[in-house]
Amino acid sequence: ISGGIVNFITPFTILNGFTGTHGPTSGTCLRWQINENNCGCGMCWDWEYYYCYSCYYETTTNNGCPCTFYEGYPNNTTGYNWQTANLSSLVPAGTKQVLVQVHWGINSPDYDDIDAFLLVRKNSSSPTYAIARGRSAGSGDNVAGAVQAIIPIDENTRTFQYAVERPGFNQGITFQVIGYY
Repeated sequence: ISGGIVNFITPFTILNGFTGTHGPTSGTCLRWQINENNCGCGMCWDWEYYYCYSCYYETTTNNGCPCTFYEGYPNNTTGYNWQTANLSSLVPAGTKQVLVQVHWGINSPDYDDIDAFLLVRKNSSSPTYAIARGRSAGSGDNVAGAVQAIIPIDENTRTFQYAVERPGFNQGITFQVIGYY
């Protein structure tokens, strides 16, 4: 840790109650919309009544339909819709790191992509760090957690970037800055 002793501040909320995700929105596609019986992308075929209907099924075979799921963290850290947290009114010039706390809850999905991550990075040319992870892997589970972490910020702009990876924290997430170095 560079910068010495932590200077605690009144918690500043970056994210609260967010249940969606910030991507990834590009990279290696792992699943596509289904096109059953040539009904069209995102359409299924009813084999009993012989008609097409809108559905949310996916396939792991590239059939030319839109991608529904891109490879995520840790293999893909560039395709996210990164959000920028501006701390310039909160921390003094020269700050290189902040102390954050995160608490979250997750209880679904129970299949497929079951790991949600809160990712941070100093800026677009810096490494990506996972500071929170939630996993919902079984029917009826409810998982919650809390963590504190020291993360780097861009000392010139006093900003950092974050993204919540799919499937997100469907029971909510609170992400706060509580100190600086």
